[in-house]
Amino acid sequence: AAADDAIARGIAAEGMHALAGDALSRTGRHAEAAGRFLLAAAESRTPWAHRDRAACELFDAGDVERAEAMLTDLVAERADDPWPRYHLAVLLSKTGRADGARTHAERALQATSGDATSGDAALRQLVRELLASLTR
Repeated sequence: AAADDAIARGIAAEGMHALAGDALSRTGRHAEAAGRFLLAAAESRTPWAHRDRAACELFDAGDVERAEAMLTDLVAERADDPWPRYHLAVLLSKTGRADGARTHAERALQATSGDATSGDAALRQLVRELLASLTR
């Protein structure tokens, strides 16, 4: 019972931090939002999604170096996850590194499932749009 209570408290804390991160992001407080997503990651059994979101918030806050390092680590840890690759491709694109952006975008596209009913369909569209913008 004590272990179940600890798990429940961890899930609740994760959710509260993620909700606070969303609210802070919507008000343009990206650095604070990143901190909340990192706290959510610390409470999570699946921290990578929160770390990915924190990296995006850091980028929006202007901390490009830290965002890139976090995304690079996520890509290394989760080579089969297309979302960190896509976010890294966006970061590289927005910082003038089209070749690196193209490489990561292509790998993100390859890592999607191809299932039209999954969230991968939306991601594939985003990646295709990014790739099209890189060829202009």
